[in-house]
Amino acid sequence: MYNEDQVEYALKQRQRQVAWDNEKELLTEIQYTTTKAVIVKGGSKIYSQEFLDTLDTYGGTIFKPENMSDGKWQFVLPKLGSVVDAD
Repeated sequence: MYNEDQVEYALKQRQRQVAWDNEKELLTEIQYTTTKAVIVKGGSKIYSQEFLDTLDTYGGTIFKPENMSDGKWQFVLPKLGSVVDAD
């Protein structure tokens, strides 16, 4: 029999994995996007707060689904000239 801690841990790990997969997908799109400044993703996708904070730190602007009329995520990328290498 499984205890509650194991079930809770498995469900949290599942949610983290979904967020991580969504973040990898968005990072790939950001990496290869050269002609558009806004990436729109479905409102049911989840992202970790740490990931969103890091995007914000590097000049991205994030609009959460609950604040958008279409209910989707919008990620506004910084202009290419304004991206600064952190090193």
